[in-house]
Amino acid sequence: MKRISIFSVIIGFLFCWLAAPNVLAYDNMVSPERGMTAGISLGLSDSDHSHSVGIIVRPNIGYRFSRTWETGAFFRYEECRGLDVYNLSLYGEYDFFPFRNDNFSLFVDLQAGLGWIQLDYDAEMGAKEPNTTFVEIGFVPGVKYHIPGTKANIRLRYLFVGFNNYKGGYNNHRACIDNGDFLLDASLRRLEIGVSVNF
Repeated sequence: MKRISIFSVIIGFLFCWLAAPNVLAYDNMVSPERGMTAGISLGLSDSDHSHSVGIIVRPNIGYRFSRTWETGAFFRYEECRGLDVYNLSLYGEYDFFPFRNDNFSLFVDLQAGLGWIQLDYDAEMGAKEPNTTFVEIGFVPGVKYHIPGTKANIRLRYLFVGFNNYKGGYNNHRACIDNGDFLLDASLRRLEIGVSVNF
């Protein structure tokens, strides 16, 4: 499964490399937006482990090299009854397929980070387990809307395809298809909506 995950990362970088000739064409269509970026996204957790819904908060900071390329880091916190999930990751974002006067575009994030899970004391489980760490590397697609006349964007992300080596119940969702450490996660906790600003 590690071979599959490494292969998926290689395919991702090849996709970005092959798409590079289209970057200049897209940048010539619209004014470049270079500089620092900051944003925050929110979502809902649907952990089957705790049978409850919690909140997800994902602040990020990065640098936009052009209208199509951005890189940075984010911290993701997911809260659900008895379960706290933290993730610190680096990301690279590629924007493509602009439409509706370039106000809308699709994008894909390549994310690589370290996560840790803290299972708090729960009356049903009767114990507190030690923290568990995991590695997550994969792709997250989304759609972006540029608010005209501003430097702000509204973003929606959904799905995760890639590598996650956590062996507990965190990935055991009805909407999660996995083959060992490689998975396609379409659960509610992969749906995030947020806003980002270019400086």
